[in-house]
Amino acid sequence: MPGPVEIPKPEPPDVEEADCAGLRAVETGSVEDSVLDGLPIATPIESLTRCVLRGCDLRQCRLAGARLRDVILDRCDLSNVSLAGASLTRVVMSGCKGVGLDLGEAIATSLDVRDSGFKLATLIGARLDRCRFTESDLGEVDFDGATLDGVTFSSCRLAGARFPRARLSRVDLRGSELAGALFEPAALPSITITPVQAPDLLAAMGVRIEGLSP
Repeated sequence: MPGPVEIPKPEPPDVEEADCAGLRAVETGSVEDSVLDGLPIATPIESLTRCVLRGCDLRQCRLAGARLRDVILDRCDLSNVSLAGASLTRVVMSGCKGVGLDLGEAIATSLDVRDSGFKLATLIGARLDRCRFTESDLGEVDFDGATLDGVTFSSCRLAGARFPRARLSRVDLRGSELAGALFEPAALPSITITPVQAPDLLAAMGVRIEGLSP
């Protein structure tokens, strides 16, 4: 059995706090080497590079198609934000809110999501490579047609999550809640689970287990 996929950590910016130059950069749509604390950001952003955003309200921020590289989002609100078509490389999302977050057609490499709530998020057609989700609520997330390679879901809530037509490779679901999730039978060889999860996974594929299924 292959070991866990290592997630490279983002390189933090070489700054101590947000400064006027960083705030002006937000207005231009391209932010580099900045730390932004507790700000509501409503302007369109095209790129974030080597940045830390702490406690920022991004609900009015337009991020569709944006490029995020070596970024830490700590306790940010991404509810109903569109990151459709965005590129995320070595991005950490920790303690974030993201109900209804749209990551459709996004490309994520070494994305690390921790202790976050992304219920009802959309990842239709997204590509996830060497990503990790830890202790996060991914209930009813839509992975329709997504490609997942080397992705780990550790102690996550995946109840009601949908994976129709998804292409899975080396996906680790150990320790996650799978009740009500939807997988296709072709995904079985690409998934790692524990024995206790087997009934929920088989039920998610439409298999009726005598004595366990109603």
